[in-house]
Parts: sequence; C-alpha cells; structure tokens
Amino acid sequence: MSGPTTLTVGDLLAHTPLGLELVSEAPTTARVRGAHSIELEHPEAWLRPGSVMLTTGLRFVGMRPGNGGEADLVAGLVAADVAALLFGIGVHFDTVPRALVLAASQAGFPVLTIPPEVPFYRVEDYVNSAVLGGDPHAAQRLLWLQNDLLQTLAEPRPVAALVRRLAALVKGTAVAYEESGRQVAAVGAGPTRIIWSELRSRKVHRHRS
Repeated sequence: MSGPTTLTVGDLLAHTPLGLELVSEAPTTARVRGAHSIELEHPEAWLRPGSVMLTTGLRFVGMRPGNGGEADLVAGLVAADVAALLFGIGVHFDTVPRALVLAASQAGFPVLTIPPEVPFYRVEDYVNSAVLGGDPHAAQRLLWLQNDLLQTLAEPRPVAALVRRLAALVKGTAVAYEESGRQVAAVGAGPTRIIWSELRSRKVHRHRS
C-alpha cells in the first residue's frame, strides 16, 4: 500500500475529472488534508486546518449581496486555516456570488467552483483517498465518520449531541469547553479538569513557540 499523498489545492485543480475552476485571485499551494460538505453557520468551528469546505451557497440564499456575510465567511475560514472553499454551482447559484469572490481575492483565499455534473461525494472521495494513501476502505470509513458526526449538528442541541456521539465512538469521555474553560457539554467520568489543564497548557505553548 502506498503512503499518504501530499495533496495541494493546485493538485485538485489539475485533476481534470473533477472539473474544478479557480475563481478568486489566490495561491493554490496550500496543503489539503480533508474535504467536508457543510452548509451550517460558522463552519470554521467544525473544520480542521487544511480542510477544504464544500458548499452550495445555501447560507446566501435570500441574503442581500454584499451585506458582510461573504466577508465573514472568508475571514472565518482563513482564521481556521482552511485550505479552500469549493462552491457547487447550478444548485442555488449559477455562479459564485461576486461579493464572495471579491472578499476571497482580497484575502488571498482560494475559491473553486464544482460543476453541476460532479457530485460532492466524488470530490470528498478523491481527497480523502489521496490523503489516506489511496486506501479506499480507510477513505470510506473516514467519510462515514464525518457524515455521522455532521448529522448530529441537525439535532436540537447539536453540541451536546456531538459530544455524546464522540464519547460513544471513543468509548470514553468527551468534553466541549468554552474558551474560558467552562464545560459546555460532557459525557463520561473522565478527569475533565485535568483534560482542560492539559489543553490550556498546550495552547499556551503554541502561542509562545
């Protein structure tokens, strides 16, 4: 089995079967570590660094163009170190909203279009398979896990539901903390104070390094 592949945004563009096109003025050298379809508000909270976000632009339906929502989305994705935004055209919009392209170009953030005939799962499968070294079974498991966790976000109390699901998956303790250290949700009998202390120490170390 081959090892994991170093995949970049430029590599996605070069993979012609996906039909992706760059519409913002931005470099395409960022490394890609995963792909996720998200239509929720504040998607950056659910994306790990290096991810590419796939969207149909549902959040912009009915929104007055240029009201700041486009710039807020780009700023959040840039802050979360997301590699690129992949916009599926032909669903809600025939082209990427101009205000979104402008905000992305100003931030040097890549926005790519996905053509209507390419389903999102094909992009996700390609990215995850490449990142996992071409192992289709591992890619399938990863995609199932991602979708399973994202489904919890549609529940009435999404954070609590997500923590419960994570605890079940790891068969242990899962905790969600606020920036202050207050527990938002917790499942399991693990040492939550010690966990927070370790997380805080790592955060301080990152800021100092």
